[in-house]
Amino acid sequence: MVFRSRPLAAKVIWAAIAICLALAIVVVVLTNVPATPDVVSQLPNGIYVGGAQGTPHYFVALTSNTDGTLTGAVSYLAQDGQASTDFTFTATTQSGVATLKSSGGHVPNGTVITATYSPLELDLGDCTTYLPLAASNADCAFKYSPGGLSYPQHPGWS
Repeated sequence: MVFRSRPLAAKVIWAAIAICLALAIVVVVLTNVPATPDVVSQLPNGIYVGGAQGTPHYFVALTSNTDGTLTGAVSYLAQDGQASTDFTFTATTQSGVATLKSSGGHVPNGTVITATYSPLELDLGDCTTYLPLAASNADCAFKYSPGGLSYPQHPGWS
């Protein structure tokens, strides 16, 4: 069998086709890699406080999941340092809006609450309608607390 050498132009064309196919494969692979949901970077797992540290206030224990969902509990930290959970929830997120669905506690099961979020902040909107100790909408805004909870100062405690 005798092999004939291909002309240089044909070799260049085949090389160009091979490069284009390789690039097309890379583009397809990269576009099908799921991105980490924005909520994971904006709302890290942890405690979000709704009042001044050292005073009674609501707080949220929050978990951000890689599928873009949230789970958590809204609780109240009383003056005596005791915490009580008002409700637990699961949530879906999209573009700065979290749709919470209550799953236990004082808020009826299945209640839908629309919240907004931004980096390190979660706002439950008008929570005064379902959190009995929330005096104003200011009590509905929660900020990430890297150190967790700070317990209220109690007279006689040092």
